[in-house]
Amino acid sequence: MDPLGEFVDSLNLLRNIDESTLVLPGHEWPFDRLTDRVDVLAEHHTLRLDEIEGVVLGGATSVLEVAHAIGWS
Repeated sequence: MDPLGEFVDSLNLLRNIDESTLVLPGHEWPFDRLTDRVDVLAEHHTLRLDEIEGVVLGGATSVLEVAHAIGWS
């Protein structure tokens, strides 16, 4: 089971949608250029995963330890 991998795979499927398509999200405002948003989301998850991996490799052994060690904005 790989929920994050499945999410990233689903983001990549969205890259096939025409850039002029109006996106109607469940919150905030409509937008176009969906690929730009997909890039932002993919980069965010890559950076976050790298941060979490570093914390685990640094010795964190529980979700609580990881949560305390990573940055929250």
